[in-house]
Amino acid sequence: MPNTTEPTDTIELENKVKPGFYAVVFILGLLGNLLVIIIVAARRHRRTANDIFILNLAISDLVYLFVCLPTNIYMMFADIQYDLYCRLIWPLMTVTVNLSIFTLTSMAVFRCHVILNPFKPELSHRNVFFWILGIWLLGLVLVIPLLLVTKPKLAEPQGCDEVWPSFAYRQAYTASLFVLQFMLPLTIIAVAYVRIGLDLVRRGRHQVPDHMANQERRRENMQVIKTLATIVILFAICMLPAQLAWLLYDFAYEDNQSLVAFLFSFSPSLLYFHSCLNPIAYGTLTKHFRRGYIRFFSYIFCCGFFRLFNRDSASGRLGINKLCESWGDRKDKSDEWTQRNNNTETISLHEELLQQGVSVMVPMEKETVV
Repeated sequence: MPNTTEPTDTIELENKVKPGFYAVVFILGLLGNLLVIIIVAARRHRRTANDIFILNLAISDLVYLFVCLPTNIYMMFADIQYDLYCRLIWPLMTVTVNLSIFTLTSMAVFRCHVILNPFKPELSHRNVFFWILGIWLLGLVLVIPLLLVTKPKLAEPQGCDEVWPSFAYRQAYTASLFVLQFMLPLTIIAVAYVRIGLDLVRRGRHQVPDHMANQERRRENMQVIKTLATIVILFAICMLPAQLAWLLYDFAYEDNQSLVAFLFSFSPSLLYFHSCLNPIAYGTLTKHFRRGYIRFFSYIFCCGFFRLFNRDSASGRLGINKLCESWGDRKDKSDEWTQRNNNTETISLHEELLQQGVSVMVPMEKETVV
């Protein structure tokens, strides 16, 4: 007699762990992506094209979290109106994936254009917005076939079913999504990075080694490439199990039933987890966002916390108020410190503090905009 206790225990453990995991991912993704939006929005006078692409990436992650994740959690505990779910939420998941990968591809192509053509003007914000509008339109167009064929199942277990004219149409659509969502974008990104690497090597051979400006520009370009490459690698790792699961399900299900079930068991969790990874990558690898995170949380915890509890000490309140005012003053006057130089921003806190008569020494820092 087969032992069914182990699979049942595994399912029960998953049902207990997943709600907590989803709740943590939702909170981290919500706070992280909202913070990215706030930082980019606050840079209205110094906003670059890459900032706008990052803003679009954060918005697509928030849409995925807000629409898909709460619905998934709700389905674990109660029945849902599958007609609405299958016709709207199910296709919307594919739209958000399209937006993410198309935005990452655009960022790589744009960075390649900037590095290979350093003396050409950067894309205007208007053109970047039109580019992003095209990304949204393309992401929606690719989902139109799914909208037309997806219907709720009439039999148990409930769910969504794709009713195609023939199974060959379903296979063709799955293969098309694999190419357009995964293979083609990653190939374009790889070609862009190879061209960037070859260009940097070529410039390094023809530049004077002791020229500080050349060394600084090279370091900044490598920092940008490292950040974008990390984001793309994270996307590829989190996206690969779902892509493989659908390919095997439509092309080789009979021979890989256990593998397909295994991939489908954790691939949605990877996609949700990816929605909160990008803000962490920005803060870890990019000074621009790391500085914004520190300023935001320092203001919230150092100012809001003490104002909330309203300490009785007059000297304590005076010190906290000065600290809060200093953070606000640094944010308000940031435009006075900033100088633009080939997509690089130099912020000198030392000069500002000297003008105010403060004796604290602050080292010069440079931040690379990604």
